[in-house]
Amino acid sequence: MKQQITNSTTMKKLLYLLLIMLMLPLGGCGDDEKENYGGTYRMIVASEKRIVPVYDNVGNLVLKSCCMIKSKEYFNYDNWYPLTEAIIGFDYEEGYEYVIEVNWYADKEVMDGGSYTELSKIIAKTKKTSTGLPENEK
Repeated sequence: MKQQITNSTTMKKLLYLLLIMLMLPLGGCGDDEKENYGGTYRMIVASEKRIVPVYDNVGNLVLKSCCMIKSKEYFNYDNWYPLTEAIIGFDYEEGYEYVIEVNWYADKEVMDGGSYTELSKIIAKTKKTSTGLPENEK
């Protein structure tokens, strides 16, 4: 009888240990986006997109329609620059110039230091034609 109790206790300990070992990897499966936070930036988005040359994911130079932005934190307010990737949560409507605030995140899973931006808020949306935009590439 004593042997059965000892075996039962040992089995319970092994079962608990196995359960803990199975749960440990789950600790890293949470939403850690906020740990990758790289800052909040304000930018102006032009009322028109422009066709610009960009490199695709395999290194080919292609023409792409991009939103044009001005941002003091990214560049300067004197020139328009193409934003080659979409802003998560931002629904662009041509004919409006926007002042927006975005959160920038570094993607730690990408070896080349990839990053993405997510809309924090729209500060202003004005029906107008942006001036000083570069010509479309051909």
